[in-house]
Amino acid sequence: MPFWLLLLLAFAAVLALLCRHWGREFVDIWSISIYTGRDLRTLAPATGGNGQPVLQAQDVTDVKALFVADPFLWRTADAWHMFFEVYDERLLRGVIAHATSLDGLSWRYDRVVLAEPVHLSYPCVFAHDGVHYMIPESGAAGEVRLYRARNFPYEWVLDAVLLRGDYFDPSVIFHNGRWWMWVSNACYSCHVFSANQLHGPWEAHPGNLQSVTDMHFSRPGGRMICHDGQLLRFVQDALPSYGSRLHVRQVTRLDSVIYLESAWGEGPLLQGSGHGWNATGMHHLDAWQLDDGVWLAAVDGNHQQQRVNWKAGARQLQRRVSAVFRGEKNE
Repeated sequence: MPFWLLLLLAFAAVLALLCRHWGREFVDIWSISIYTGRDLRTLAPATGGNGQPVLQAQDVTDVKALFVADPFLWRTADAWHMFFEVYDERLLRGVIAHATSLDGLSWRYDRVVLAEPVHLSYPCVFAHDGVHYMIPESGAAGEVRLYRARNFPYEWVLDAVLLRGDYFDPSVIFHNGRWWMWVSNACYSCHVFSANQLHGPWEAHPGNLQSVTDMHFSRPGGRMICHDGQLLRFVQDALPSYGSRLHVRQVTRLDSVIYLESAWGEGPLLQGSGHGWNATGMHHLDAWQLDDGVWLAAVDGNHQQQRVNWKAGARQLQRRVSAVFRGEKNE
């Protein structure tokens, strides 16, 4: 082999090693599992131990998935349905997918059912007047969008824009003859809206001036439920890192003027286990109480995985080489 070719190969190998070094990054890999329990406070993996995910990125067959997260359940006469975010690595944004189960414990991935030119996640699905609706997070579009099922569970059409603004993880419930919605903004302030009709108009609650601004409790983390006469709000903890824990808040007063909430129970309801699929955190729960009183909940958890972002590494290499030629110091 010519000496010049050896030098060229050695130079290429060095460049590759530098790109690999500067392109190393840690990414959050979210997965979905099923928890059960006789009480909300004692939910545990349905499979025992630390549990195992029922859905992971490798289960997704129709897009290149980095992770799956934000599961919402719906039960029909003959099956359980799950709607959740799939982060599509090719599109670099979330899409909404569907999975099915006969018993709520073993799940089969189905397909992507809703994709838009903007990121979608947190597909809050519910029914009203015999029609299935979904309010996914579409904060990247600057809108809170209501989708209607034209062919449940596969075909969803935009039915209305409920709010305009950069709102995240909208969670709705019909309570005391009125619709209520909780959202978070980019500054981790929780805002409450209400409406006489699902399609609006939606009005900001006066209590938004004193809304929840604590990053431990502001961002919604699952479907609102009414349990034993108590209105419960699940919230994801953004400290010390995004999605580290899930808390429960009890709404103690909700009327046209005043909104108050407080802690429900002590400590987080769910949190990272320190190892395995949910080592780093857990930030979502959709809990359903079955006819026998047992709770069945879809949850998500994450762990960090190291990988090489070759494009980022190449950009860093280019920046450093350019700085050398300009006589600048690389920090």
